[in-house]
Amino acid sequence: MAAALQVTTFTTSKEIRAWYGYDAANSPYSQVVIAIFAPLLMEKLADTHANHGAAELTCEEQDTETKVYPCRACVEGVGDRLFTNANTHVSLPNRRVNLFGSVAINPVAYASLFISFSVIFQAFSFVTFGAHADYGAYRLALLRIIAILGALSTMAFALIPGGNDNHRYWEIPGLLTIVSNVLFGLSVVYYNAFLPLIVANHPEVVSSRQNGDADDVYEAVQRRVENEISSKGMTWGYAGGVLMLLVSGGVLLISGALAKDAQPHVIANGYKFTCLVAGTWWLVGTLACTAYMHPRPGPPLPFKKPDADASILERARYYSRVATLGWVSTARTLRKSYTNLPTTFLYLIIYFIYSDTFSTISSVGILYARSQLCLGPGSLFVVAVLVPLFALLGNMLWLKLSVAYNLSNRFMVVLILAASALIPAWGLLSFTGIGLGFQKQWEVYLLSVSFGLCLGGLQSYSRTLYANFVPPGSESEFFALYEVTDKGSSWLGPMIVAALNQGSSDGLRFAFVYLLVGTLVPTIVLFFFVDETKGRAEAEAYAEGESSKKMIVSDTNDDDDDRHHHKYGGIQMLDTSTI
Repeated sequence: MAAALQVTTFTTSKEIRAWYGYDAANSPYSQVVIAIFAPLLMEKLADTHANHGAAELTCEEQDTETKVYPCRACVEGVGDRLFTNANTHVSLPNRRVNLFGSVAINPVAYASLFISFSVIFQAFSFVTFGAHADYGAYRLALLRIIAILGALSTMAFALIPGGNDNHRYWEIPGLLTIVSNVLFGLSVVYYNAFLPLIVANHPEVVSSRQNGDADDVYEAVQRRVENEISSKGMTWGYAGGVLMLLVSGGVLLISGALAKDAQPHVIANGYKFTCLVAGTWWLVGTLACTAYMHPRPGPPLPFKKPDADASILERARYYSRVATLGWVSTARTLRKSYTNLPTTFLYLIIYFIYSDTFSTISSVGILYARSQLCLGPGSLFVVAVLVPLFALLGNMLWLKLSVAYNLSNRFMVVLILAASALIPAWGLLSFTGIGLGFQKQWEVYLLSVSFGLCLGGLQSYSRTLYANFVPPGSESEFFALYEVTDKGSSWLGPMIVAALNQGSSDGLRFAFVYLLVGTLVPTIVLFFFVDETKGRAEAEAYAEGESSKKMIVSDTNDDDDDRHHHKYGGIQMLDTSTI
């Protein structure tokens, strides 16, 4: 029977709405800033700087009757070209910018590279500080501080000078991308840490526990409440992202960035102002929503803080353990997976690969649309809106298909991955010379719709499938590893694309080969080598084994029970962790 434990602070509907509201406040950063306008701003300023003082003019900047050649224009499916006359164009000179005065780099590669850098630093901070979100009384304060700093660093994009010579500051957006993305990732860690506490203190869950319901009944209530709150939070996040995308369209229109003859610095200013609006939304939402969230303190750190008269060595040992807590926890969970849960470990490898593929399409696709297919700010805005809209629709459609035909979670992931493989496969048609393979602007809209439909379902079913491979009672530990796997892979694709683009003008097209491998290999491995039933059985057997060990320890240490109790999220709970 579920133990009847004392509750001191119930979860309220106001607190839940505040938690939803924060998701709506910070989600536009991922959907508006890092996925669209930060990369476009980096590429635009670097590209303008690379061409500053060059002989060629932009053809669109000149009157038709007095046009001077050579001039530069974007050719659909080819990219920027140098027109020697009205009908003839050749490749542009190999344009580079000197990163920090030393490394020569292609403008598009620069944008991809700094996205990779931001994710690498984000993953590092996630492992280092993520585990601390489960401990101590400062979870809410840290969420508020980190989110405010993240919002301010996002708003700081607007501080880049906006005149004709703004391209001289082309390195600043890259640095701001790293800082803001790291802070955004940390804020999500602390935000997610509230979910299990909100669920544990929910009146329905508390009622089931205090009524002494059977464990399976109690766990069913807990899962239902958690799934409902989690899915609604995601919906609020998508809604906030779509709203800010629509607002961004208005910002681009008012700034003049959507004008056909808009100068490069005007377009760059439009991109900056969209970041300013998204950052302001994040800041206001943080201040408003965190005001209604309870602190929900966690247990103390799993090692004792040294006394005031402790030696320097003892203090150093303590702070080193604090600093390495996340790395030790991640390594321990990985070792458990490799040793005792082979299906879980294999799935994490698969997820590492296809998670990187999808994040690469998301972050680099907008650069391909701009640089190779000549989409202007208005068209890019439409593309940006289509993805989250069809992600929501896809989530519902895949669910209906799953229910109608009683399909397993594993089969659904395989099916969605196989469908998503058609996207890079279509891109490879560009090497055939038939004029297809994302060589026309209309194909980008097809890509947006297809990618959105696959993205929504894949996010949902990947997490659900992984949940089956997690030992009962170890959800927090293993889902932290799941998030680390996601963040830990997202730098790889953009870095590879940056290298390809640096080495060849057709580098973005060669990236389709990498993306095809990143979808087909996980599809094949998941279909032939991952058994969902076996993985669930391994997880349950491991949980039973761990439970037996704890029972033995408990039986031999009955006199020391008091030292195993701590207060967690306002609930008096028994701590059976081993340190």
